Parts: sequence; structure tokens; C-alpha cells
Amino acid sequence: MRLLLVAMGVCLLALLSWFLLLGGDMEPQAPQFTLESQSAAVALEPGDLASAPTELAASASRQAAAAVEPKATRPAQPSPTELWGRVIDAQSKAPVANADIELLHCEADEFWNLDLQYGKRVTTLGRTQSDADGRFLFDVVRRAHPHRLRVQAAGYATVTVPDNMGGNDVTIELSSGASVTGIVKCDERLLADIDVRIVVKGSAIELAQTRTDADGVFRCQGLPPARAILQVSSPEFEEVWKQLDIEAGLVHQITIEMKAGKALRGRVVEATTGRPIAGAEVATSWTFKRAVSTDTMGRFLLKGLRDSDYLMCHVRAPGYASVRQSVSGKLDEECEIRLVQGGAVAGRVVDESGKPVPSAYVAVAADFAEQPGIQGCDWIPASMDNDGRFQVVSLLVDQHYWLLARAAGFGTRVYALPHIVGSGERLDLGDVVLRAAGGIEGRVVDENGTTIPRASVSLSGCNDDSKSWLASGEPTRVFQFEMRHSSTDALGVFRFAGLAAGQYSLRAEASWGSEVTQIVGVADGAQQEGILLTIPRGKAISGTVELPSGEPLGQLAAETWLQLIDDRGGYRTCQIAADGAFRVEGLSDQAYTLSMPHPPEGFQLVSMKEIMPGGPPLRLVLEHASFVAGRVIDQDGKPLRAQVYVYSLEIGGVPLDETDDQGQFRIEVPAAFRGTVVARAPDDASYKGQVTDVRAGQSDLVITLAKQ
Repeated sequence: MRLLLVAMGVCLLALLSWFLLLGGDMEPQAPQFTLESQSAAVALEPGDLASAPTELAASASRQAAAAVEPKATRPAQPSPTELWGRVIDAQSKAPVANADIELLHCEADEFWNLDLQYGKRVTTLGRTQSDADGRFLFDVVRRAHPHRLRVQAAGYATVTVPDNMGGNDVTIELSSGASVTGIVKCDERLLADIDVRIVVKGSAIELAQTRTDADGVFRCQGLPPARAILQVSSPEFEEVWKQLDIEAGLVHQITIEMKAGKALRGRVVEATTGRPIAGAEVATSWTFKRAVSTDTMGRFLLKGLRDSDYLMCHVRAPGYASVRQSVSGKLDEECEIRLVQGGAVAGRVVDESGKPVPSAYVAVAADFAEQPGIQGCDWIPASMDNDGRFQVVSLLVDQHYWLLARAAGFGTRVYALPHIVGSGERLDLGDVVLRAAGGIEGRVVDENGTTIPRASVSLSGCNDDSKSWLASGEPTRVFQFEMRHSSTDALGVFRFAGLAAGQYSLRAEASWGSEVTQIVGVADGAQQEGILLTIPRGKAISGTVELPSGEPLGQLAAETWLQLIDDRGGYRTCQIAADGAFRVEGLSDQAYTLSMPHPPEGFQLVSMKEIMPGGPPLRLVLEHASFVAGRVIDQDGKPLRAQVYVYSLEIGGVPLDETDDQGQFRIEVPAAFRGTVVARAPDDASYKGQVTDVRAGQSDLVITLAKQ
């Protein structure tokens, strides 16, 4: 499996999260196991899972929590193995009694997972109802492991809240359901049977999935308030993604314009014999969501594509190393994909006593630079048997892989394979030993000692002996195996579990952008508590953003953000609320330039310079956009596909746009724009051209590309 990271001035990890969360189905329709109880199902101490027999550990992981009634005498705060909560009405803040609450657990929520099938495995651990004060309580045996809470009540939209742990006291607000209705069309033709999905942005939660009817209309009802992504796809058309802010009780109406896609034709064959490979999957995404299969002659036809400077063809078949191949500008050509037999890895997962751990999850992965600025990851899950034995096939023969092994109650182990596994080679690793899990718990505070709730906390690192298998070389580390993410609760507390003995880097970032890093050592089976991370609050810049009419941005706020740049070129970003409010904290005492890199279509914001933190709130008013337009050609006058951007001292650089097949471009700019328009070849940044002293409204620009 693969992950693509495009770093165009945007944080690498943020984009990774984006692709992950939109890549696959979010939750299965039915849980694997359901437990309804009003008393604790398992009475184990947090450390017992590591030393318990495998059967008990597996049973405990399935029954890790059961619902209990709130206690008559409540302590000041929940223990690390208690999860408290309260359900209230979002508007009145009144308690909601008799709400149905499910406690769910997904193993894949515990680390940076790229196995989409593993991410579907959601278990129901317990059920309860809120009392007259809206309160509920779950006992959670698995300390410091994230859980999901799904809450339903009559008259309200169902809501799923992720990342809840023992020790949390969470308040869940319920709202009346919203609706999203829309029309999907192409060139005024209404499109039937188009797939429509709505997912929560930044979370593995799917809100709705439906299809358009014969009139091209779709309807999604009973949705909770959320900043969401609308994904519209069809085998015949280019896929469309649209951000939207879902507001409680409202009916949101949307029109989606789709474009007829182009097609990729080709053939998949064995590299050594040239024989066709039937049943190979072909897609343009590592998720293989819109894959087609080859026929008996190895041929395939993949429709609904948009040609761009980055378009990859992904091919996989059982026993063969997967292939990723650029097909940019080649959609009118017949392509041939040649597959070679992949490598294989085998072994057995055992505990310290040598007893098999059949419940373990095992995968191998390799990170590599796919193209300049684009990172790839080949993640392959293992098959497991009841004796703890595993096998992974179809390894790329030119990449050095790492192995990950994890199971409930044990610390996650990561190892670099001894060497690159060759075509047709089967590498037997023997026993992979899992040991008792360690953990890290602490608090995030500001310079005054005040706790910081909802601070982002990430952890990176792995076991100290991760390179002990290496025969030679230094393979690129798979950061997905080593990265975890959490956030502080209402008391500023964070928790990480399932760690093996090693050194780990903790990084805490507050909502205002300031951060702090600390190295923490962990021993097998030991809980490292009392870690204190201090983040200074600094100063703030705040205000509102309005449309030219004086109205707030509303739904348009979901499409954009603000950016602050300091004198050293460092930058901070800030989301804008639907009512137009924004606030950036944690700023140093220096001047900043404020801009809007991606304004809503039809609008622009003129950059503001020399803004000092700590001043009165700003009032930013968007203006109606002007434009610059023209075409890009080569030295013979032939139109070219190219990337185009504009630049001026007043607004800085505007993100890349692309020309069409005829070399035409049109870029929105402020009405007072006066600057430079630059074009460059998508696959060679040294092949470029520019026009200077351009003013807003010019539509006859001609940019000639030449080798610089």
C-alpha cells in the first residue's frame, strides 16, 4: 500500500493526514463483537495484560470496557482506567437523559496506520445510557488507549467522538440534524448514480454515503455539525472534493460541476516472459478506491482521469512487486506495465516465554522519494495463523523494508530487515519477541502553570534495538511506524501506551501554534509518569474577516485560511470560523505580514504588513477579485501545459495554477495587482519564462518557456 505526500509549502504531516483520512472507508457497518453489561467485565490492573496468558490478553482486549452507572460518591476526577462523560444539548447546555452511548475501539487509531482494511476493524466494547444529569461512565481496562464514543438520542443527530481515554471527562454536545442536498451535473447534463460521501475533515469518521438519483439529486440527512469533506466520484468523471461547514438544523444546498475524464489504456505483463497478467488491479491512487482489473490478455481501461503534472498509475497483483509509474501527459497513449516477482518475509510472533501471539498485527513498509518533493510509502500487511506465524509477500525488490509487530498489552516493536529482499527470495526472520508494554503520561501547561486543554501532542521513536538485525546499510526510516498523535484532555493530560523500551521525542503544540519538544526514555513494562511540557502563550493577533457586503464568510470559511509570516520567513496558519473570527496566539514581539494564500473563488485579500501582536482586533474585508490571463507557449509557438503563478511585493506569491491543453490560464488577483507572472514546465523547473510589469485585468499575456 502506498501513501503520497505533496509538499508545496504545506506541512508534510498535515497532507499525509489528509490523504489517509480520505483514502478509505471509515467504519464498518457492523462491529466484530458486542458486549452489553452494567458491571465491569474484566477486573485487571493496567499492567496485567502484559503478563497474562495470550488467550486472556486477547479476551481482555475484546472486553476491555463495560458500561457502569455513575457512582453515588464521585471523586474529583476520573482515574486512568475510568472514562467519564456528560451529554448535553448544544444550544441550551441542558443535560440529555437516556442518550444511548457506545464505547468503540479501533486498534488502528493507536498509531499512524496506512492499512485501510485494518482501519475498518472497530469493536464495540460497551453500551450504557446517560442519567438524568446527562452523565455516563465506562471502566476501561486498556489504560491510555484511544476509544470512540458514539452517541444517539431522540431528536438529535448521531455523533461519534474519537480519541477518548481513561482519565478523560468529556462533554458531548448534541444538535438537531442538518441536511446536505445537491445536484451533480456535467455541462448542464444531470448525472445519475454518482457516488457521494461526506467525511469529517481530519478524523476517520464517515457521516454519510449515498448516490444521486435519476435527476442527479442527492440527499444526506441527520448530520451533526462538522467541518467536513464532500467527495463526489464516478468511473466516468473527474473526482471532486469540496469542503463544507455543516451547521446544526440547516439545509445546505450544493451544486457540483463534474468534468468528463480522460482514459488510461494499457496492458500488464510479466517482466521476464512478457506474458499477460490477468486480475491485476490498476488505479491512480495508493488506496485503489477506483481500481479496475485486467482481463485475460492483461488489458485494462481506467476512465475518469484528469491529466496533470502529477498523475501516477498504481498496479498490484498477488505475488508480484507493486508498480507506480508516472502517466502524466500519456493518457492518449497505450502504456505497458511490467511486473516482477516480489520478495517475501516470514517469521513468528511470540512473548517473552516463547508462547505464540496470534492476535498480533504485523506489517512491513519502506519509505522512499518517489519524485522530487513527493514521498512514497509501500506498506504491506502480513497474513497470520493461529500459531503466531506470519508471512508478507510482494515486497519491492529495490527497497529496504522495516517490520512492525504489535499486540494488546505489548510494546510495539520496529526492526529494519537485515537486507533488501530480492525477487523471489523468502527471508525467514525466526521469532519476533514482544515484551510488556511501557507508557508515557504527562501534562501540558503554559508559563504560569495553567493547564492547556486540547493541545496537540505527538510522539516519535521506537525500541532501542530497532537496527539489531541489520547486516549493513542504513535504510530510510518509516516514520509512519514511529509516529503517534494524541491531544490533551480538559485537565491538560496526555497519555501514550504500547511502547517498547527506547528513547522517544515528545512534541506538544498549543492551538496558537507555539510548541515544545522533550526526549523521554521508556523501559519495557514501565509507566513513565509526571512529564511536564511547558508552552508559553506569547502575544496574539485576532480579528474578523468579512465579505465586501459586510457579511461573514459562512461556508466559504471552510475553503481558506490566513497566513502570518515573520521577518525570518517563518510562517503560521490560522483557520477562520464561519462567523469570520480568527485568533493566532503564541507570537513573539515582532512585525508580521498577514495574507490569505487561497481566498474563496471570486474574492481576494490584500496582504497587510507590519502588524504587531497585542494590538486591537483587526477587521479584514475581502474585495472582489480581478484577474490576469493569457497563454504559455514554447519557442516554436506551440501551446504548452505549464504551472503558472503571479508575484508582487504587495501580495507575495500566489499558489500554482495550471494551463489547459491549449496553454491557456486565468488567475484571480487583487484589483490593485501589479507584478510578475511566471510559468514553468511541470517536470522541469529550469524550463520557464515570465512577464513583468503585469497589471490586473490584462488578458493577452504570452509567456514563452525556455531553458534557464
